[in-house]
Amino acid sequence: MAATRISSKARACIVFCAWLTASLAQAWEPAPETSGREVLQAARRDASEGRLAEAAEKHLWFHEHVLEREPSMRGVRLSFALADWVALARRYPAAMAQLIAARDRAVARVEDGGLAGGQALNEVVSFNSRLRDPESTRDAFARLVLRDPVVAEQAAPQVLPALVELNDIEFASKHLHVDEAVGRIERTYTQLQATSSALPANQIEAMKRWQQRHVDIQLAQVVYVLCKDRREAEAEQVVARGRALLAPDAPVHHMTEAQRCIAPPNENAG
Repeated sequence: MAATRISSKARACIVFCAWLTASLAQAWEPAPETSGREVLQAARRDASEGRLAEAAEKHLWFHEHVLEREPSMRGVRLSFALADWVALARRYPAAMAQLIAARDRAVARVEDGGLAGGQALNEVVSFNSRLRDPESTRDAFARLVLRDPVVAEQAAPQVLPALVELNDIEFASKHLHVDEAVGRIERTYTQLQATSSALPANQIEAMKRWQQRHVDIQLAQVVYVLCKDRREAEAEQVVARGRALLAPDAPVHHMTEAQRCIAPPNENAG
């Protein structure tokens, strides 16, 4: 089901619902021996069987506290678990209220700056890519720019899809360090290739094609901003680096389109 953007009136209702829920409900907590994966599985069962309030409590606990017990769940927390929470929130307004409140707390933490501020921005991006709220991502990034410009420059690539979606090319171009952004994409792709070699043979090719498409879109975001900012020579250099990075038969459709100032898809959008 396609997500819809949240109006100011709906947001006010959600904030009130979050306050009311927090005021009336007692915080749920699993037994000390319960793993984070078990909490997530229980939340899924609750949601599938119609116990939406119980599912919401478990998702809130998982997001707020699972890393205190299991730091290794960091990736799951902002991917599979967040996807499940958003799906529940679209069915259950109280869960949406809790989710928005958690996102807004992350926005506030961006102003801490430093490593904590950068991690908070990453959390905001994860929330907003699924809530389809690029304005919130841009606002959080602007806060980090003011609070800690160096960290903001390092984080610029992760907010690029939101800025492209908003067509805020001036802001994107100002804070995009092309060599650093492309270098990070190159390093990540190389690391992923090494990881993929451990997969079963029948999965390696499919994973390789997915990784190539992912790189194509990431680099196309950079190329698109450069094209719109009339920095064609730099855009050509990025495409050349992309072709050199990927296999000769790898798809570069989105980079090629971006050279014509056609925006690539936002694959992070939920």
